[in-house]
Amino acid sequence: MYTPKILIALFLSFIVLTSCEKLEIPTTDNKSGNDETPEGTVYTVDDILAHTYTEKDNIYVEGYIVGYIDGTHINQAIFCTGDIETNILLAATPDEEEPTCCIPIQLTTSPNTCRQTREAVNLTDHPDMLHQRIRIQGNIATYMGTKGILQAHNHTLLPPEDTPKNPENPNNPDNPENPENPDSPENPETPSTPSTPTLQDTLTYVQTHGYTPETAFTVHDFKTYIPTFLLNTYLIDPELHATGIPEVIVHGYIVGYIKGSSLVKTIFSAQNAVETNIVIANSPDEIDPDQCIAVQLTTTSTNAQKTRNALNLKSHPENLHQEIIILGDIAIYMGANTYGLKNARNYGFAE
Repeated sequence: MYTPKILIALFLSFIVLTSCEKLEIPTTDNKSGNDETPEGTVYTVDDILAHTYTEKDNIYVEGYIVGYIDGTHINQAIFCTGDIETNILLAATPDEEEPTCCIPIQLTTSPNTCRQTREAVNLTDHPDMLHQRIRIQGNIATYMGTKGILQAHNHTLLPPEDTPKNPENPNNPDNPENPENPDSPENPETPSTPSTPTLQDTLTYVQTHGYTPETAFTVHDFKTYIPTFLLNTYLIDPELHATGIPEVIVHGYIVGYIKGSSLVKTIFSAQNAVETNIVIANSPDEIDPDQCIAVQLTTTSTNAQKTRNALNLKSHPENLHQEIIILGDIAIYMGANTYGLKNARNYGFAE
């Protein structure tokens, strides 16, 4: 039979043992809460860019497709659709246009799971994938001069992330300036200054100008109007986007060509020229790439083929310094955030 002292001792021993067992639980959990993220965890683009590791296999990353790389380095990022099937760029937001805030995703054809992903998400075959949010699996590694994803496979399309609400006005998040009047405009439109053309200014300019040197864009006009406003607004406005990429007519002088994938690599001569592009400028003696625009010469249509055959410097070195007018599509071409003409399909030599 137990005495009262023995019972008290047993009771206290039970409490101590129980307490020790409970103290071990958080210690065990803390051991798993280290810096090593388990394989299969979903990362954001910012997670990958912020981490110090350079290699990690079989992870998932979520983000928005914002473009691709036309070359071998992240600085050659192109933030639109294009003719490259081998990679895409992922960013944390759909409107990102800073290369260092993106990660390149390698699209390969082997094994078959990688091929399926490449065929489904590349921007050449699927321009509608631009700004699509996706989850994709692959291996973190150095790629295109930065951290990227190799052997991309097992992709999933995701809905856009919810727009964050205004914390200062939770009852009226869409109208922070007028919390007591939800029907008033969010913000009055800010009139554009004379030095910044509006979208309508540019569209009107394009629509009302014809095929003569006097009424086409000069190279200077093109570089002033287009990068400032046109595509940045045009491509995110559903009504305008439905009408297709705008075409323009540009007037200038053929001053060289590009052997590579960037306007800065312009060669201001006809020696060893290529057939796939020309570079035009405001004056025939221009030698500064920043004052020029690149013109893509393709074979995608009969008119495009004729334009290429007539203007390329490889077949016609005598075209160097010739004054021309040319029709094509506004697009990012030959460099990140560099606007030029793609799919040139009509032309004329100025008299």
